[in-house]
Amino acid sequence: MKTEYRVRAGRRDEALFFFLTVERRIRMSLNLNYQPGVLVDTTGLTREQWLEYRRRGIGGSDVPAVMGQSPFCTGRDLYYDKRGIKPVVNEMEENWVAKEVGNRLEELVAKVFSFKTGLEVYPLHRMFYHPLYPFMLADLDFFIRFPDGKTGILECKTSNHFNLDKWANDCVPLNYEYQTRHYMSVMNIDVVYIACMFLNNESEFVIRRIDRDYETEEALINEEAYFWNEYVA
Repeated sequence: MKTEYRVRAGRRDEALFFFLTVERRIRMSLNLNYQPGVLVDTTGLTREQWLEYRRRGIGGSDVPAVMGQSPFCTGRDLYYDKRGIKPVVNEMEENWVAKEVGNRLEELVAKVFSFKTGLEVYPLHRMFYHPLYPFMLADLDFFIRFPDGKTGILECKTSNHFNLDKWANDCVPLNYEYQTRHYMSVMNIDVVYIACMFLNNESEFVIRRIDRDYETEEALINEEAYFWNEYVA
């Protein structure tokens, strides 16, 4: 039987009823004082083990695909990955070197961010999940400890001059914005900083702050819940 990435017509009313219920839960959850759960300690996990845990839900970098705004994969690609039909990440794809460089430079980007801002950053090797929406996962680059004792999130990026225009006028690429808003929802944290280093020049280092927006967050939860419950679960 052919697997289809779409809603069967006969289930449309049932799906709409389900998501009206989800919307009510979302409106309630955004006002709750909750703490994220820990799915797994990622210390020592192999790449394959990490990917298996990640397939148990929607991670931050998956959200742009759910929202139709990913430059790397489609919603269908993500569906195939979560169902174990075909991995969304192919290690031999053309941009695997750029991704590997980005992963290896995360600590350097965090160090430059800390130097430029004077803020303390630290890693926490855990994969978290939203307590009300367990399919929402977060594996974060770094946390920020502010002087007032509050916690923020630091998302580290690397790029090249061809993408500088996407950051112009204090902008943030939409796929990164969706990613970080997902993280804020899972972690119940109100501030994310994105630090992006272009090439290896400290002077070409972009820092953007994103504050929590409950209306956008509600829309994201809606779309993620629909994708997960209708296509994957």
